[in-house]
Amino acid sequence: MTKKDLRIQIENVLARKDKTGMHAVGRALVHLKNRQTDDEQASKETRNLNGKGFQPCHAFMGTKMANWYEDKGFLTPKQVAYWQNDENKLQKPRICRYWKQLSEEAQKKMESQ
Repeated sequence: MTKKDLRIQIENVLARKDKTGMHAVGRALVHLKNRQTDDEQASKETRNLNGKGFQPCHAFMGTKMANWYEDKGFLTPKQVAYWQNDENKLQKPRICRYWKQLSEEAQKKMESQ
Protein backbone atom coordinates (compact mmCIF):
# COMPACT_ATOMS: atom_id res chain seq x y z
CA MET A 1 0.00 0.00 0.00
CA THR A 2 1.40 3.38 -0.96
CA LYS A 3 1.47 6.39 1.38
CA LYS A 4 -1.19 8.03 -0.75
CA ASP A 5 -3.46 4.97 -0.48
CA LEU A 6 -2.92 4.83 3.29
CA ARG A 7 -3.69 8.53 3.63
CA ILE A 8 -6.91 8.16 1.64
CA GLN A 9 -7.96 5.15 3.71
CA ILE A 10 -7.35 6.99 7.00
CA GLU A 11 -9.13 10.12 5.76
CA ASN A 12 -12.13 8.10 4.60
CA VAL A 13 -12.59 6.41 7.97
CA LEU A 14 -12.17 9.67 9.90
CA ALA A 15 -14.74 11.41 7.66
CA ARG A 16 -17.48 8.78 8.11
CA LYS A 17 -20.70 10.21 9.50
CA ASP A 18 -21.68 7.15 11.50
CA LYS A 19 -20.76 5.38 14.73
CA THR A 20 -17.59 3.99 13.15
CA GLY A 21 -16.50 7.50 12.22
CA MET A 22 -17.23 8.78 15.73
CA HIS A 23 -15.09 6.07 17.30
CA ALA A 24 -12.34 6.59 14.71
CA VAL A 25 -12.18 10.29 15.61
CA GLY A 26 -12.24 9.48 19.33
CA ARG A 27 -9.45 6.92 19.07
CA ALA A 28 -7.44 9.31 16.88
CA LEU A 29 -7.71 12.03 19.53
CA VAL A 30 -6.54 9.61 22.24
CA HIS A 31 -3.56 8.53 20.13
CA LEU A 32 -2.61 12.14 19.47
CA LYS A 33 -2.99 13.06 23.14
CA ASN A 34 -0.78 10.13 24.14
CA ARG A 35 1.94 11.45 21.83
CA GLN A 36 1.99 14.74 23.75
CA THR A 37 4.46 15.04 26.61
CA ASP A 38 3.11 14.68 30.16
CA ASP A 39 3.35 18.43 30.81
CA GLU A 40 1.54 19.16 27.52
CA GLN A 41 -1.25 16.76 28.47
CA ALA A 42 -1.60 18.35 31.90
CA SER A 43 -1.64 21.92 30.60
CA LYS A 44 -3.65 21.09 27.44
CA GLU A 45 -1.12 23.08 25.41
CA THR A 46 1.57 22.24 22.92
CA ARG A 47 4.88 23.44 24.35
CA ASN A 48 7.30 21.41 22.27
CA LEU A 49 7.08 21.79 18.52
CA ASN A 50 8.31 18.26 17.91
CA GLY A 51 5.76 17.12 15.34
CA LYS A 52 4.08 14.82 17.85
CA GLY A 53 0.59 15.17 19.17
CA PHE A 54 -1.62 18.16 18.58
CA GLN A 55 -0.65 21.36 16.85
CA PRO A 56 -0.90 24.40 19.16
CA CYS A 57 -4.25 25.50 17.70
CA HIS A 58 -5.83 22.13 18.57
CA ALA A 59 -4.07 21.20 21.82
CA PHE A 60 -6.73 22.41 24.26
CA MET A 61 -9.76 21.07 22.41
CA GLY A 62 -7.98 17.88 21.37
CA THR A 63 -6.81 17.00 24.86
CA LYS A 64 -10.15 17.87 26.40
CA MET A 65 -12.10 15.77 23.88
CA ALA A 66 -9.63 12.87 24.09
CA ASN A 67 -10.12 12.81 27.87
CA TRP A 68 -13.90 12.92 27.35
CA TYR A 69 -13.73 9.98 24.93
CA GLU A 70 -11.58 7.97 27.36
CA ASP A 71 -13.99 8.66 30.23
CA LYS A 72 -17.32 8.29 28.41
CA GLY A 73 -16.51 5.98 25.48
CA PHE A 74 -18.14 8.27 22.91
CA LEU A 75 -18.04 11.77 21.47
CA THR A 76 -21.10 13.97 21.10
CA PRO A 77 -22.27 14.87 17.59
CA LYS A 78 -21.03 18.43 18.19
CA GLN A 79 -17.56 17.17 19.16
CA VAL A 80 -17.34 14.92 16.11
CA ALA A 81 -18.53 17.75 13.87
CA TYR A 82 -15.72 19.99 15.14
CA TRP A 83 -13.09 17.47 13.99
CA GLN A 84 -14.89 16.50 10.80
CA ASN A 85 -15.49 20.08 9.65
CA ASP A 86 -13.57 21.36 6.69
CA GLU A 87 -10.67 23.54 7.77
CA ASN A 88 -9.28 26.28 5.54
CA LYS A 89 -11.41 25.14 2.59
CA LEU A 90 -9.19 22.10 2.01
CA GLN A 91 -12.28 19.90 1.69
CA LYS A 92 -10.88 17.54 4.30
CA PRO A 93 -11.86 17.17 7.93
CA ARG A 94 -9.73 19.00 10.50
CA ILE A 95 -8.64 15.69 12.06
CA CYS A 96 -7.13 14.57 8.73
CA ARG A 97 -4.18 16.91 9.11
CA TYR A 98 -2.85 14.31 11.59
CA TRP A 99 -3.01 11.35 9.17
CA LYS A 100 0.74 10.75 9.22
CA GLN A 101 0.92 10.44 13.01
CA LEU A 102 -2.13 8.20 12.97
CA SER A 103 -0.54 5.97 10.33
CA GLU A 104 2.55 5.66 12.55
CA GLU A 105 0.34 4.56 15.44
CA ALA A 106 -1.44 2.04 13.21
CA GLN A 107 1.92 0.66 12.10
CA LYS A 108 3.03 0.22 15.73
CA LYS A 109 -0.20 -1.62 16.49
CA MET A 110 0.23 -3.96 13.51
CA GLU A 111 3.82 -4.73 14.46
CA SER A 112 2.87 -5.60 18.05
CA GLN A 113 0.28 -8.18 16.95
